[in-house]
Amino acid sequence: MAKKVAKKRRSTQEVAPDRREQILEAAKAILVEEGYDGLSMRRVAARVGISSTALYLYFREKEELLDTVCHRVFERLVPKMFELIGKDDDPLQLLGEGLRLYIGFGLQHPDEYRIVFLTRRPTESWDHLAPLQYVDRWGQERVNTFMFLIEGLRRCQVAGLIRAGDLKVMGETVLAGMHGLLALLILSPKQEWSPPEVLIGEQVDLILRGLRPD
Repeated sequence: MAKKVAKKRRSTQEVAPDRREQILEAAKAILVEEGYDGLSMRRVAARVGISSTALYLYFREKEELLDTVCHRVFERLVPKMFELIGKDDDPLQLLGEGLRLYIGFGLQHPDEYRIVFLTRRPTESWDHLAPLQYVDRWGQERVNTFMFLIEGLRRCQVAGLIRAGDLKVMGETVLAGMHGLLALLILSPKQEWSPPEVLIGEQVDLILRGLRPD
């Protein structure tokens, strides 16, 4: 029976390739408007104009839909990150570029960033310690963007450009710093903050100086 359902699910997506995109866009719109508490499979189906039964042909449960929406936020960032870690330039310079790229991306996509990091999520399915590339429990290929940061820090440690230490702790601390700036600018946009490019430059400089060898 499971094989028949999977086969039906695949064939449905093949004959209606745009439907999956419509579902994801509808889910994202509800998340932006009402947060996770306002999202349900029934409401997404109603917004798309299909039955709940039809929706389950594309996403087996709400958590799969949520996880897919969140991962898609960073799909446009992933190729640029792979390009950075593929370079042989100064590791510290590349780390700084990666930090600026991440913060800039968050500011360019405030609604999407708010969905992933600035809205309470009923369950936490993101494993920030998963490998860079992995397959999730629904069989979907994913990229864990946190591991780009870990790899950048590792290369800097090997080159002796930053202090020794637990890469996990370092990565989480750096992410917290970037996240704090993004939360400030995204959630309180009407405040008279300094220009974003100035704040990003100062933030990255503070992070890199804080990582210097003792």
